[in-house]
Formats: sequence, structure tokens, C-alpha cells
Amino acid sequence: MQHFNLEEFLSINAVKELDAITISEILWLNKYLHTTTNRYNYQAPQEANTTKSNRPQTVTPNTKNKKQEETQVQKPQKPHLIQEHVDKNIPLKIDNSTSKTNSINISHQGYFADKSQLMHYLLPFRQKVPSKKRVIFEEDKTVEYIANANIVFPLFKPKKEKRYKLYLFIDISGSMSVWQEMIEQYQKLLAYSGAFKSVDSYYFRDAKFYKNKKTKKLYNIKELSNIDKNGIVFILTDMQSQNWQQYFYSFQKIFKIFSTFIVQMLPYRMWQNSYLSNANITKIKPTKESPFSNSYSSDIDVFIEDSSIKLPIVYLELSSLKKVGDALLGKDDIKLDGAIFDTPLLQDKREENSYLADAKGYIEKFFESSSLKAQELLIALSAVPITLPIIKMIQEKVIYDRSNICIAEILNSNLLKEKDNIFEFKTIANKDLRDELLDILGRE
Repeated sequence: MQHFNLEEFLSINAVKELDAITISEILWLNKYLHTTTNRYNYQAPQEANTTKSNRPQTVTPNTKNKKQEETQVQKPQKPHLIQEHVDKNIPLKIDNSTSKTNSINISHQGYFADKSQLMHYLLPFRQKVPSKKRVIFEEDKTVEYIANANIVFPLFKPKKEKRYKLYLFIDISGSMSVWQEMIEQYQKLLAYSGAFKSVDSYYFRDAKFYKNKKTKKLYNIKELSNIDKNGIVFILTDMQSQNWQQYFYSFQKIFKIFSTFIVQMLPYRMWQNSYLSNANITKIKPTKESPFSNSYSSDIDVFIEDSSIKLPIVYLELSSLKKVGDALLGKDDIKLDGAIFDTPLLQDKREENSYLADAKGYIEKFFESSSLKAQELLIALSAVPITLPIIKMIQEKVIYDRSNICIAEILNSNLLKEKDNIFEFKTIANKDLRDELLDILGRE
């Protein structure tokens, strides 16, 4: 084997006892190493009879034998690891090049900490119904029929198949770009779960619907009304696009024929800055299995029109799937957050936030309406470069939280600007918001 130093190997093995598997792996790995750089500098043991003078010493035979025995017993010294020089003055930055020098290793446990519970959450979705197109041979009944009627005639029955098809409508408007990585994980978890007959994804932006994320093929949403009614629709959105009134009209027919759920990115406290400001927000509960828009009841039914549209709202959390499943079963004790829209819809009622004069005012405004965890996370982010994986890592390692809600608060706080999936704090009245947060963070 090339570049293999037996003395090095034996010296290492003398320091730490290796088993047969480890040795075989080392030998296998050495076969593929082509570097000539010796990362270990083996230092031979020093001579025992060093003298301060140059005069030759007279050694008696007994003394010579004694020194030879000491030399044989003496163990080799530990190998000295030559450490590479690292320049500590190089600033922390995101390196988009292929080189791994000074790169940042980001690790977190994923955007959904309860993935192990997914199968439990999806139990209500695993219902099976007789197929309308596929049949299976009934051997026992056929034999019984032939014996009784003396006629050879095969009997068949509909094959059981998964009941629900899942349709994901994903908002890819500007404000939703920061959620795409998380949504992709959500899509994969549902698609690979095996709970659904099929999982189809569609996208919408600029008042148009598309068959794929590249927005090259337009999709006519009216086509859904001609397919199997055993479908569930998830609309993944923050409802902040100015086109949401047009989307609402496009979805109206779907609301009436499919069990539809809004998967909202934002926490409740931020709904007033979205299209949900047009709705009455209350608790709703299903009145039958696989409920449609008009199959929910609420405490304010006596005050609203019969033509009102009721939409259940859940969050981008796997645990929300359990609530959706309970609603599909028509459980009486299940209550969901609901948005009740009057028809015809009024113009968007949202008002722009009043202008705040300085950076401190913007931060104070955020602190007034945000959760404590979101405040802690925002302050901690002032000390690091910001990407979505880094946000998740800091959330887990620093403030010991895994909920996606406080991330939503920060990404929609209007304190950050995003470019190529990298975020920077805004500058307000010549004052960097990062500097203001670093002052709050302090030396600690």
C-alpha cells in the first residue's frame, strides 16, 4: 500500500489498543489516501547517555548490558499532532464558495420535532372505502355459489382502497419565500407517510395557479370540481398577498365540495395584518364527517348570514394534523379556529402600519405584540449571520424552543430584509436595527 508508514501505525497502536474491525477500516482507508502530507510527526525517544562534554565515556560491560535492557523496555512516545494554523481574525461570514475553509457547520433537528408522532396524527386519514374501478375475486363465495346453483360463475367484490386524496395549494408570493424550505419538508412527510391515496401539489402567485413551482404551466382550478369528492384541500399561506381577494373567489367552489383547511404560517396575534382581517375569527366545530364550508357551527351563527363561508384554520405543525383528522371524523368535542367570511366580500380592510421614526421605536413595537420566545430569539440573532437554518439552530440551542410560531413572528416582523435566502436587519433613520439589538444583548 502506498504512503503507509508501519512505524507510525505501530506507534499509534501502542498508545491506544485497536480491535480487528478498526484496524481493517484503517488499512482500507489508507488504500484510497493519495496525500503525501504526514500529519503525524513521530518523535523518537532521546538517547539516555547525553553528556555535556565531548569526551568519550568508558562503558563497562555490565553497564552496557544494563542500558540495553532499559532501551528495550522503554515505550515509544505518543505521536505529536501537528496543528494547522487557523487565523482567528477572519470574520464570521457565510461562504457560498465550494471551498470549506472557514465554513459554518449548521445542525438542527429539523423543522418538525415530533416526526416520530406523525403516524399517530394520521390515523384518522387511513380510512379505506370500496373502489369504484378495481375488484378482487371472492373465492369462498364463488365456491359456495357453484355448489348451490351448479353454475360456474365467478363472483367479485370492490377492492378496498385508501379514501382520501390530498391537494396542497401552496402560496409562493413574495412574503412566503422564507417558508419554502419548511414547506418542502412538510410535503415530503405527508407524501411518504402512506396515509393518502395521492398527494398533489399546486402553486399560486400573482392571482394565477400553476402545476409546478417553476410556474411554467398554468392550472385551471375549476378542473378539481370534476374529480373524486373524497379529497382534502390544504391551503398553505400567510394570506398577506394583495391578491388574496381574487384567490378567495377562485377557491369558493372548492370550499363547498371539499374539506378545506387553511394552514396558516402566522400566529393569531399577526392575523390582523393579513386577509383574515376581513373575517370574524371564532371557534367552529364540524356537524358531520368530512365537513365542507357550510358543515360547521359556531357561537355566532345567529348573527351571520347563511351564505357565509366558514374556514377552519390550523398551523404548519404536525400536531395540527390530529385536529384535522378529528374534524374529518365529525367529532363533537373538537373545536378549531375558524374564519367566517361574509359574502359578497368587502374590500381589504388592512391598514398600513404607522411610520415609526427610529430604530428603537420599531423594536419596541415588535416587543409589544410578540411572544417572549420571539423576543429572545430576535435578540440572539443580532450576534450571528442570519439564514433560516441558522435561525432554527439558534432557536433550539440558545432559547430551547422548537415551535415554528416564533420564527413566523420574526420573519414577518418587518425588521429584516431578505436576499438570496440570507437576511439582514434593516436600517431605520441611519440606525442599524442590529446595533440596537446588540445593545440590548450586552456583553454577555
